[in-house]
Amino acid sequence: MSTNGVTIPAERIRASQDMASVLKPGLRVALTTHVNADGDGLGSEVGLWHMLRARGLHPVIANPTPPPERFDFLLPDGADGSAHAVKEIERADVIMVLDISDLGRLGDLAHAVRARGGAGVAVSCRLPTRRAAPIRWPR
Repeated sequence: MSTNGVTIPAERIRASQDMASVLKPGLRVALTTHVNADGDGLGSEVGLWHMLRARGLHPVIANPTPPPERFDFLLPDGADGSAHAVKEIERADVIMVLDISDLGRLGDLAHAVRARGGAGVAVSCRLPTRRAAPIRWPR
């Protein structure tokens, strides 16, 4: 497949289709990134928050630490649930971990993600295969 003259590897197409198959309208989606979110992590969360809402899902940003004040202008009203991140992780149907490949970078929130189990999607350029991947968190 080609988009704008750029060939998209079949592996990336499959990974995107796998990820899309998890994200069904009506589901609650917890978006999270590393401790002390930076522009990459928070920007990815906000972009996905908008896309998921437009597709009929119920996303919430649930980070291990509050977003830095310098990024306040990015956050839509009601998008940030970081003050009660563990609760948001526990009630989510799907957890999306962004901009990291090691759950340890979630700090204290890593335990809640692992304990939660269930469907998850990891999205990072740092994944071993450099793709988005539906995963099941180990219990």
